[in-house]
Amino acid sequence: MTARVKWIQRLCSYCGKVASRPPSLMQSADIYCDYKCHAADLRGRRPWNKGKTWSAETRKKISEGIRRAGASVRERNPTCKTKGAWLNTTCEVCGKKYHLIPARIARAEHFYCSSACRNGARSRSCVCEHCGKEFTIPFNRFERTGGKYCSRRCNMAIRSVLWAGANNPNWRGGAALYPPEFDEDLRDTIRERDGWVCRLCEQTPQRTLHVHHINYDKKDNSPENLIALCHGCHAKTNGRREYWISVFQRMNSNVKAS
Repeated sequence: MTARVKWIQRLCSYCGKVASRPPSLMQSADIYCDYKCHAADLRGRRPWNKGKTWSAETRKKISEGIRRAGASVRERNPTCKTKGAWLNTTCEVCGKKYHLIPARIARAEHFYCSSACRNGARSRSCVCEHCGKEFTIPFNRFERTGGKYCSRRCNMAIRSVLWAGANNPNWRGGAALYPPEFDEDLRDTIRERDGWVCRLCEQTPQRTLHVHHINYDKKDNSPENLIALCHGCHAKTNGRREYWISVFQRMNSNVKAS
């Protein structure tokens, strides 16, 4: 068990009250009893850089650094002019004159006075291939999509035409997934027979009840092979098919016997 460190008592540098602090904090020149005294003492002090004057040698080094930065920028952009510690330049889009610090303007490849001019220079004008509308998109989106469509609606409209029939990756040769007799009237009949509740969880779902084929044969639409399930329970039947076949057949046999 470690021994407790004994705190040391000193007078507050601002209000004069006794303040207890651990030895690790006693190395500082000023000790305060709380944060209020610390803040009040700092507000009354003179900032370290207020009234500070640079030596002639330091001022000369600063001026030479500014001139070197201005000369390197003017080689790439002749419109830049030195204004004290700033460099004046011209916007490439609207022609407005503005100024930047040398460190920022030295690494810039293009010069824009605002985000609106920057976005305008980086955007691309395109014509929608579906509706013929002219629109602008950012340059990064133009490289990714090619700027073919003005909206998602136009994109899906073209895709529904281009991906129709055999062009669709899910094309199955034109065969329907369900036969014509498996219509809404037959499904409502099964739902009414099962009391409009899920036969597995016995809950009334907020969404429409699904009608499940017990033996997973979409062509066998006899009432004994159909059962009403909610969306969640129907999703469970994607796996362990033999198990679910035995469970649902037992449920339908009990209903038929009763």
